[in-house]
Amino acid sequence: MQDTTVLRSKSIALVGIMGALGNVLALISISIGFIQSQVAWDLSNLAVAIVALYAGWRLGWLTGLIAGFVPGIMYGFVIGQLGILGVFGLMFGKGLTGLTVGILAKFSGILKSNRASLLAIPVVLVGYIPESLFTIFFFAVMLPFFIPGGWALFLLPIVVKAWAEMILISFFMSALVGNSGFSKFIDHYLG
Repeated sequence: MQDTTVLRSKSIALVGIMGALGNVLALISISIGFIQSQVAWDLSNLAVAIVALYAGWRLGWLTGLIAGFVPGIMYGFVIGQLGILGVFGLMFGKGLTGLTVGILAKFSGILKSNRASLLAIPVVLVGYIPESLFTIFFFAVMLPFFIPGGWALFLLPIVVKAWAEMILISFFMSALVGNSGFSKFIDHYLG
C-alpha cells in the first residue's frame, strides 16, 4: 500500500513540475516571440508532451490543464482580448493534446520500441490534431457567439504558428525519448 502512495505522490510531483515548466515556457516564449498582434509563440506543450508520452493520457490531460493556465491568462487578458474564455479554452486545448498524445503513446508502444525517437514525431503531431480542431472551432464558432468581432482574422496565423510549434516540439520529444538519461529521470517519478 505504501509503495502505491509513493508512486502516486511522485506522479503528482511530476505533473506539478511539468505543469509549472509548461507555464514558464509559455511565459518566456510568449513574452519574446510575437508574430503579430495577439499572436505569439507558446512552447508550453513541450511539458505536456513529455508527461503524456511517459506517463499516459490521465497525467497528460492534467498537465495540459495546468500548463494552459499562463497561456490562457496571457492570451485572455494580457496580450489578447479573449477574457475568461481564453483561460478555459487554452487549458482545455492543451488538456486535449495531453490526452491524445498519451493515448497514442500507449497504443503505439513507443517507449518499448527501439524506434522510439522516430515514433515520437508522428505521435506528437497526430496527438495535436484534436487541439488544432478545437482551436478552429473556438475561433470560428465559440468566440463570435460570445464576443462579437473579427476573430476569424486571427485563426490562420494562430493555426499555422501552432503547427510550427508542434513540429519543433515533436523534434524535441524525439531527442528526449532517445536520451536514456532523461528517460531514467522521468522513470524516477513514475516507478
